[in-house]
Amino acid sequence: MALSVGLAVGAGALGVLAWSPADSSVDAVPSALQANLASVGLSLQLSDAAAVSRADVETGRLVHMLVEDRDARVRIRVSHDVDAVDAERRIAEARQRIDALFGERQAPYPGELSNSLKCPEAFKPTDHTPRGAARTLVRLYANERLAYGGCADDLLAYRSTVGQYYDPDAARLIQVEYHSPRAADDPGPAVLAGARVGANP
Repeated sequence: MALSVGLAVGAGALGVLAWSPADSSVDAVPSALQANLASVGLSLQLSDAAAVSRADVETGRLVHMLVEDRDARVRIRVSHDVDAVDAERRIAEARQRIDALFGERQAPYPGELSNSLKCPEAFKPTDHTPRGAARTLVRLYANERLAYGGCADDLLAYRSTVGQYYDPDAARLIQVEYHSPRAADDPGPAVLAGARVGANP
């Protein structure tokens, strides 16, 4: 069972929110966000306003975190002890699960012309060319609860980007989801393309 915590589980550095031993003054203490990201070897370029709203730890290791960055939301899911073969399988399965949300569905009240419902192409997920450490980048939409699969314009609140990252040295698979309000500019693809993983991200 996951334990919800708001405390840091490690120490380290984060992109523009940088902290390192060189900053060894008394006040140079990493934030909960910095420490949690460093504990899983992940670096993201977020704003100074970014803060942890939820962090879940299992057996002393971060497995899930939700970050609020002004109006954007960032969800991070971490799988530990994953070998390279299993990582490839999980990455492929994650993409398949997203696609399955948008498949043709049985209509609850079949009409004369069709017994199924189709999602408009504009709302279906699209692959974004992976860059940097990202193994995959997928663009799609999410509702107010950060759930995917909606196909009605009035139900979709966020433009989302989902990235998969694998750190073979730590046997760690990380999924990062960046959710940006639809009415605002969407930095999601750039943020996730710039993400780094590893012992010195």
